[in-house]
Amino acid sequence: MNVQATQGKFVDARPLRTTSTNTAWDYAIAKRDAIAATVRETLAREGLVALVIVSANGNYPPWVRIEAWLPITSDGSDSARERAELTFVIDVKPYHEHTHVVSATLKRGKKSLIVNSRPDFSDAAIAEWLRSALGGRKKPSNYTPVRDFFQKLAHWVIWLIPFFSRTARTRAISSSIAVVIAA
Repeated sequence: MNVQATQGKFVDARPLRTTSTNTAWDYAIAKRDAIAATVRETLAREGLVALVIVSANGNYPPWVRIEAWLPITSDGSDSARERAELTFVIDVKPYHEHTHVVSATLKRGKKSLIVNSRPDFSDAAIAEWLRSALGGRKKPSNYTPVRDFFQKLAHWVIWLIPFFSRTARTRAISSSIAVVIAA
């Protein structure tokens, strides 16, 4: 094959491959940026200042972390502080029912709340988690540990049902083969 430049133009022979900008990972980065914007808006609306850290592009899974040292006013001193940390992680699961899920981890003092793999983490839910982290005593509405436990239990039971029915079928087939061989 003879490749020649025509009329003073160069032939681009570099090993470049065109890529799409509409991938699941690009959506995760956009979701990370949307979460960070929602967090900053909520902080401004509440009149609070906290450290908002966003993962760098290229770090997977992308995350947003909020860190704050909140004053404890129960003892009257202004120097006592309680650390609050809230992390949102956007996970990409390309071959699952939900291709993007968000997990939230809230640590405040000695207490922690964790929600894993929620496909529908709205801006209102993000604001609830942030208010809960920064002084709210109310837990977020999508924090449902009892429901999550029973949902995981149901998934395990459903996974085990084919195993037990397969074992029963295998025993029935083995016994019928033994009867045929014996005859």
